[in-house]
This record gives sequence, C-alpha cells and structure tokens, in this order.
Amino acid sequence: QHTPRTLTDVAAILAELERVRVARVAIDLGEVHRRLRAVAAPIKDAYGDTVAALGVWTTAERWDQIGTELARATVGIGRRVETAIRDSDAVELAAA
Repeated sequence: QHTPRTLTDVAAILAELERVRVARVAIDLGEVHRRLRAVAAPIKDAYGDTVAALGVWTTAERWDQIGTELARATVGIGRRVETAIRDSDAVELAAA
C-alpha cells in the first residue's frame, strides 16, 4: 500500500478495473503518491487489443484546476493514436 487511498481489497480492485475498461480512462487520485494525480488512456489496435497506454501526471495542487481538461485531452490524444495505428494496420494488411 503506497498511500491510504491505495486500493488493497480484491473486490474493489476488480470493480475499478471494470470501471476503467468501460470508461476507457484511468484516474489516480493519490493512490500511488499522495501529492500526485494521473490520468491514463488505453491505445487499442484495429482488433480492439490494448497495445499501449498514454499517461500524464500532475501535482495534486494543480489537479483541481486542470484535471478535467487533462483527462479529456489524454483520452482524445489516445483516440488519435488509435486511428493512426488502425490506418497503419489497414495499409499493411492491404499490402500483404
């Protein structure tokens, strides 16, 4: 356990993983370090497999001012990367 916010209960962890899977965004509100906040979005390929993730950290003090926009931007950029990967996969499949 890193901080008092760190999830340690198996049921709580599984519920959080399901929430993240559905929402396609993970937010760390001090689970790893009490003074840091983070947001991450999966990068999926043309088959829907997660092949990477995009994550951004900031301080707890800044989160209240920029957290919502930081989350939106991270998810948006992640989706753009997915489009680029899908386009690249399509070109490779067509050439094969």
